[in-house]
Amino acid sequence: MWEIENDIPTSDFVTSLVARNKDEIWIGTNSMILKYLTDVRAWTSYTSISDKEVVPANLFLDHDGVLWGSGLVYNGEATSKSEISLLSKYDDASNKFISVNDSSNLLKDDGASRSTSNLAEDKDGKLWLIVNDFDKKIGRRSSLYLFDPETLRAELKLIAPIERQEFQDFTFDLNGNIWIIEFGSLGAQLVEYDPVTQSVTTYTGRLDDDGIPQDGLVKESDFNNIRNLYLDQEGKLWVDDRGWLDFTDPSNPIWFNIIRSPVFLGASSRPESLYGWTRPYLTYQSSNGQYWFSSIVGMVRLNPDNADWCKFTNGQSPIAEDENQYLWIAIFGKLYKFHLD
Repeated sequence: MWEIENDIPTSDFVTSLVARNKDEIWIGTNSMILKYLTDVRAWTSYTSISDKEVVPANLFLDHDGVLWGSGLVYNGEATSKSEISLLSKYDDASNKFISVNDSSNLLKDDGASRSTSNLAEDKDGKLWLIVNDFDKKIGRRSSLYLFDPETLRAELKLIAPIERQEFQDFTFDLNGNIWIIEFGSLGAQLVEYDPVTQSVTTYTGRLDDDGIPQDGLVKESDFNNIRNLYLDQEGKLWVDDRGWLDFTDPSNPIWFNIIRSPVFLGASSRPESLYGWTRPYLTYQSSNGQYWFSSIVGMVRLNPDNADWCKFTNGQSPIAEDENQYLWIAIFGKLYKFHLD
């Protein structure tokens, strides 16, 4: 049963949620970063990076327990947007967020509405992030960067094509390849990028008349209306609530379609129908193997043992698990926890 842990000292939109060490819950919002200490039930707020009036847009915890911030949310007009990096981290010694500047200044905010989508860590401990720049001809255009925390060196690895100029999400598979959702005027597609050979392959699920993927993958085709990727504990690459890619044969991944649950049906924006799918995405797989999804109609738990879909709230939140097997969410101005029995 979910229980209220405490009130959240802000009504701002929650962008990220991280459980760190044994007693820290970190919440990212669009105006501040909050740290909650579970042992004393106390909050601390952070409203700056390197003493400038700006906070990270997203939070990410690496395998060494370092808390990183990506993207920027400006709280004051006095800060020059060319003075700070898109990458930051929390410094335990000073109890502050500090700007992490790469040696080539590739990740510096240039004042042209630069933003980041998400951050991920590869098996060598290096960070990958999507950076969105504004192109005067085509609008927003995404690039994929690699950052080495040891050398502080950043490299530009991949630029989105003009016809699909945005990278919506990305993650790694067990072989170290990167899977990316590209989106643009021609819709969305799924792309596999090999960091070693720098080769790019485009995939799609075969679609029936209702736009639902069938078994199998097709190269150089279209995989529309997808938004989220998630690698689970078994190495399966999930695409929203539609299904997953199996990598038993790494050279020939196989698509497995799942029966979509009606719990994700909501009011349709189309005049010809009353209801439609709300495009849920897989937020987290907990240590007990269960999957946790989120959508505009609320949050849903999937038990893979019996295929039971259970909606447990109308709210939306990131989800995190601490070392004591408690799940945490932040909705409706409250911090909730749930113990995995």
